[in-house]
Amino acid sequence: MERRITIKDIAAELGIHHTTVSRALRDDPQIAATTRSLVNETAARLGYSPDPMLRALALYRSSLQPAPKRETFAFLWPEQTRAEVARSAYLQRYLRGAKARAAELGFTVDVFHLRDHRPAALERVLRARGIRGVILSVFTQHREARLDFPIEGFASAALGGALQSPALHRVGHDHFQAMRIALREAAALGYRRIAFAVSDVLEEAVDHRYGMSFLAHHPLGPRRAAGLLHVGLFNDKLVGRFVADCSPELLITTFSLAVDSPILRRPDGSRLPQISLDVIPGSDPHSGVDQQTEFNAANAIDLLAEQVLHGVTGLPARQKKVLTDGAWRSGGTCPPLGR
Repeated sequence: MERRITIKDIAAELGIHHTTVSRALRDDPQIAATTRSLVNETAARLGYSPDPMLRALALYRSSLQPAPKRETFAFLWPEQTRAEVARSAYLQRYLRGAKARAAELGFTVDVFHLRDHRPAALERVLRARGIRGVILSVFTQHREARLDFPIEGFASAALGGALQSPALHRVGHDHFQAMRIALREAAALGYRRIAFAVSDVLEEAVDHRYGMSFLAHHPLGPRRAAGLLHVGLFNDKLVGRFVADCSPELLITTFSLAVDSPILRRPDGSRLPQISLDVIPGSDPHSGVDQQTEFNAANAIDLLAEQVLHGVTGLPARQKKVLTDGAWRSGGTCPPLGR
């Protein structure tokens, strides 16, 4: 059996210390980029691969040591003020999920608002506190957002799909699957003539995943479903006219419409059944899809912990995208057809 190539073999080949090789292989930013590149090229040429058993042993040994001060992650709100977060149940779910998962893994979370700091000043604050990892929360005011913060020196993960630059590891809700879930549940309740109304801004922000899934999974097939799809301005007048023209049995929207919404008022005075694609459990009586926001934030913490525990910082060479499914929640707005 061939002898396994070790870190010391790479060090001997390059004439450098083996600890430098180890740090370079972990992409330590304190090692010069040219050295890191040379080490990785040499490791590939010699056929080096890390020994998972040795890594497991090292992690086990470290677990026997007295617990150091708990490491802290930064949860960064890119646009929202403290007041906006405080009054939004939707936004609070992200923070609640991140803090819960961090606590399970032995980390703490500090919250920061970019609107309260100059980017360079905030970077200095994070470094002074020894923070190595940053969770970037969702953008709610931009559909193609860019981050004005020097995140290159940190481990990082982003929530949501709006961030276009830089290309961070990202966790988001699977909008395509959410529509599929909604249509499946609606069909099981007896609905066939199902309509969907969405703003063009939101549909573009989710890369048209809602609309594509609506056409792909509609019980009437894509041709007949096309006449039941509204993508454009979303207001009472336009969507109300769309509903009146196509006479659906059920309307799917991306948020929960008020019970007295004129969009849902039929000529006979009855209320058109509705499914929401963003139900908030415990505070929303609507039938629809819970985007499981806390779970998304927990997955972002997992991505961040993976980087920090392996000493990885900086912008990723290859972006990871984690999509999470929603969960169906039965409510009072979509009863079985005929009831």
